[in-house]
Amino acid sequence: MSHEKLNRAPLPHTILMASASVPLKPQVFALIVGINKYIAQDILPPLQGCVNDASLFKSFLDIYCKQNGFDLQAKVLLNEDATRSGILDAFTAHLLKNPTIPNGGDTPMIFLFAGHGSRVDATDNKLSMDGRIETICPHDEHAIVNGKYVHGIPDYVLGALLLSLAYTKGDNITVILDSCHSSGIA
Repeated sequence: MSHEKLNRAPLPHTILMASASVPLKPQVFALIVGINKYIAQDILPPLQGCVNDASLFKSFLDIYCKQNGFDLQAKVLLNEDATRSGILDAFTAHLLKNPTIPNGGDTPMIFLFAGHGSRVDATDNKLSMDGRIETICPHDEHAIVNGKYVHGIPDYVLGALLLSLAYTKGDNITVILDSCHSSGIA
């Protein structure tokens, strides 16, 4: 086949289909959580700046990604949307099991939590060296939901999610914990 005929030859259907799934820009995935208001305000008093911090971080990512040629895929959970199940479900759906994030790649993934953190006794927990665990506090912590008491999200659960994310999707992960007791989670 001559060079002219090769240039005019239609591409096979399989090549066209494969190229349709490749994003035009590199993507950044972020799960951003900000909580000022908690159901159990007697135990977890309202905070002033967490929703603002989360919103400003999202704005920063919007600007940064636009200026640097990235396509930002952000999921933002604020106050009432940032329940324990909401945070865990969003982490799983938006990051861990998101089919648009290639497995084993180098796609940037960000988890930001701005809200109350806690440290609780866990004397029977074999994963704790000092008999205590650190938690991030979801909006509904200390509430009764569907007849069950809602606990915080412990450090070992967050660690297991991050390890699974690194193993499945890649280790280009940034975690920002803007809360009390976050150093014990790190």
